[in-house]
Amino acid sequence: MCGSCHAPLQRLLRTDAAALQPEEKGEVTLGLCLDCCGWEDPPVRFYRHDAEGMPSCHPSQHCQVPINPTDSGDLLQAEVGLAAMDGDRWQQQDWGQSNHRQNLSRVGGAPSWVQSAHYPACIDCGEQMPFVMQLDSTLPTTNEGMLLWGSGGMLYSFWCAKCRVSGHFWQCT
Repeated sequence: MCGSCHAPLQRLLRTDAAALQPEEKGEVTLGLCLDCCGWEDPPVRFYRHDAEGMPSCHPSQHCQVPINPTDSGDLLQAEVGLAAMDGDRWQQQDWGQSNHRQNLSRVGGAPSWVQSAHYPACIDCGEQMPFVMQLDSTLPTTNEGMLLWGSGGMLYSFWCAKCRVSGHFWQCT
């Protein structure tokens, strides 16, 4: 549950902890509150992860119930496979030129920025957080709709291995 508005957190990715933090054991779950992420200040939402890798809203970011709660439903659960990102397309994929004809969702690789590049600083240690994944708009939801990040943008996720903190924000035009 979100520590701010008490809506359920949405799981974005569950992966082996070693994928995010070398030599770490177990799993890490990246998740966020769809109601709080991006609509309110601050734009980056941070989550601390417990020993089991589960996220909870960072205690310094408690806010009021969002002004514009989402009515898109929960994200549909899906099992996805990850493929090697070979070729020029994966080295640098331009968001503007894709025109939603290309799947821009990815784990790893280089971000496809909608606006200017932004690597947030960890809310606990202040160090720049490395990019983990991005999710393009039009993700299917439980109410047979699609989730849009703003007006059809991109969600970006980052990870601080030292503090076990994830950060998420979205950009749109």
